[in-house]
Amino acid sequence: MAEAQGAKHSMIAERQVTVHTIGSGGVEDLSNHIDDATLSWALLRCQAREGTSHDKIVAVACHGADMPAMEQKHMLSLSSHVLQYLGTADVTLCVKRGRQLPEQLSAALEFGVSGDDFIGRVAKEDSMSAGSCGLDVDQALSAVGNKLSPYNWVLLEPTKLELHNTGCGGLDELQECLPADKVMFGVLRFSFPRDNGAPPIVKYLFIHWIGPKVSVVRRGQWNSKLEEAALRIRKFCDFSFRKTAYLLDDLNLPHLIQELGRVTCVTCSDTRQFSADWYFEGLQVAKQGIADQPTISLVAADSLCNAESQSHLKPVLRESAEHAVKIVREKGRQWKWVLFTVAACGSPSSGGA
Repeated sequence: MAEAQGAKHSMIAERQVTVHTIGSGGVEDLSNHIDDATLSWALLRCQAREGTSHDKIVAVACHGADMPAMEQKHMLSLSSHVLQYLGTADVTLCVKRGRQLPEQLSAALEFGVSGDDFIGRVAKEDSMSAGSCGLDVDQALSAVGNKLSPYNWVLLEPTKLELHNTGCGGLDELQECLPADKVMFGVLRFSFPRDNGAPPIVKYLFIHWIGPKVSVVRRGQWNSKLEEAALRIRKFCDFSFRKTAYLLDDLNLPHLIQELGRVTCVTCSDTRQFSADWYFEGLQVAKQGIADQPTISLVAADSLCNAESQSHLKPVLRESAEHAVKIVREKGRQWKWVLFTVAACGSPSSGGA
């Protein structure tokens, strides 16, 4: 194994992404070099299956489980950009600890799926469980408030206003997560795409859900949180209107679209009227975007915090880093993986061979 010469990326916010280590071993070797207290990325070349000569390219985002919370908030938005620069991959994975990588990679290869399919399956599983998506309530709300994020709805539970669930599937998916015996507070993002590269028209709906099986006492207790929930959500999503729903039928998409058109105006040159079809176009565009850019969808769950405001953190691969990536991708070469880490600006880079 040899230490790759540190390849510093141009960063404005006093950060630099460095090619830290290159190795000639397999996934076990790579996993042993991952520091769970830092954010890192890796590119690995490995055999698709034991006994075959076909190689797979694997991209990995390592979101260290032991990272300080503030570091996660400021640094995780880098992941999508770094993975993009690493190029296309057959499989793209996200791990919290290095020791998880061999098992996750084995599972991905066993399923025999592409990077797109594997990420789509993971994203679906994550969107169905607040606990598995790894988000807190502010991160989830920030995600929905970010027009570029695939996440488009959030539900808060009524006692402490913690995250109940969040997802990328729009109104239908949100409705599946509304319990009949609870009050919920939520927000739904409507995104209407436009032609010629123009940004989409984005509107937000605040939802106050009162399940049909909620007791009178509980209803009063939970409804007392209404304005506090609205204030918290508005910090991230400036919603255009509110809707109180007692039944799923109260969240009828055509009726919501009609009401949206009544209470808002389109302040652009687009003359289309809001419609359910246009809304579904927006969902399809987002879905296609996830499929076409798996590296972005991979880290969406962890890099939702203010991606737009941190766009200045985009790294630029220098020639030495590009060379390291090229070597790992080239079949038959000695080096089989390269590990990228984040260092404070001005710190010495890794020694090189």
